[in-house]
Amino acid sequence: MARSPPVGPAEELALLIPGALVTILPGAGHIPLIKEPAAFQNTLILLLQSISTQLRETKADEGI
Repeated sequence: MARSPPVGPAEELALLIPGALVTILPGAGHIPLIKEPAAFQNTLILLLQSISTQLRETKADEGI
């Protein structure tokens, strides 16, 4: 039975990066794209939407 990688180091690293977010996809291990494709896709879409929203807000604040 394959073991999932430890998430502790990722969470510790995220604490050092402003705005970082750690998302755990249970059962995905090192290859979430293959092991949990729907969850990976949903997570990626949420990330990209968040970035897009932040960019729009920044442009609005700067009057662009």
